[in-house]
Amino acid sequence: MLKMANKKKWILSSILVITLLTGALFLVKHFTNCSGLQIQSYKESRDRDFIFSAFKGDLYWLVENPEFDINYMLTTNSPNKNPKFTGKLTMKLLFLDCKPIAFTTYYMKSFYEGQIQFLYVAPDYRGKGYVAKLLEHDMYALKKQGAAIVKLVTRTNNAPAIKAYTKFGFRETSRDEGFVYFEKKTEN
Repeated sequence: MLKMANKKKWILSSILVITLLTGALFLVKHFTNCSGLQIQSYKESRDRDFIFSAFKGDLYWLVENPEFDINYMLTTNSPNKNPKFTGKLTMKLLFLDCKPIAFTTYYMKSFYEGQIQFLYVAPDYRGKGYVAKLLEHDMYALKKQGAAIVKLVTRTNNAPAIKAYTKFGFRETSRDEGFVYFEKKTEN
């Protein structure tokens, strides 16, 4: 009889634990709202590793100078070491079901000119329209900051990026042996 009582107690305890865990998972999923596509501001504890991994895997595609200081960018919110831009860089990440899949950085280069510095999509997620989502976001945000024109640059041998930017409405303004320069007016 004592064994049967202990067995029932164990079964009820197990059911209670499973119910609590299931409820906790539901609440976490519900309150963190992780489903679908979301653009969120950079958060160091959550996003630093993703950005470092992107630069490690695609440094050639992201920067002209391999000595670019990623850590400086992340800690100062600056596109470069010019003190006038410290704190001016906006960093956003694109999440798909709570997983970071892309990021973008942009800033106001002058009172009327916005600059998209980086636009990166992880290899497994390329060709799915995520560049357009980020460009749409960046254009809107820069326009709200006063940009009449937005500029960006990519390598001459980055055909997918050139195609995506052109498709989005950016026009090529110049080209040299290594880079293609684009710009687009913000919509009125």
